[in-house]
Amino acid sequence: MKTNKIILIAIILLGITATSCKKEKIKGCTVSTAENYKSDAEEDDGSCSYKGSYVFWCNTLNAGETIDVSCDGVVSELSMNYTGAPSCGTNNGGAISMERTWTGSATKSYSVTLDYYDSSGNYVTTINTTANFQAKTCTNRMVGI
Repeated sequence: MKTNKIILIAIILLGITATSCKKEKIKGCTVSTAENYKSDAEEDDGSCSYKGSYVFWCNTLNAGETIDVSCDGVVSELSMNYTGAPSCGTNNGGAISMERTWTGSATKSYSVTLDYYDSSGNYVTTINTTANFQAKTCTNRMVGI
């Protein structure tokens, strides 16, 4: 009887020891294109945040013509031409760089409004479009009418 109690106690202690050594999974962002990627994370916790850039530019403006680019509540003006796609970060009247940070998935769509004005400042037309930002990517987009 005493042997049975000792065996029972040993089994209980062994069970407690085995369950108390259970390793908790490391949680974090498991998507490598996210800004807060955690390489040692074993379980995604939904915290991933992403950053991407967009450059709007034009090569079809006549002297004095402008394009107002509105994206996510920010309005900037294009007023001169580029002959080729500018680099990200270029903001000089001929190019507008926009950087956005978001959560959810590695791509994010924003509504963009392009308002065109002639050389006298008169409104010509509006074009509504979408800018698809991608994580860790700079997208160049030429605009014009």
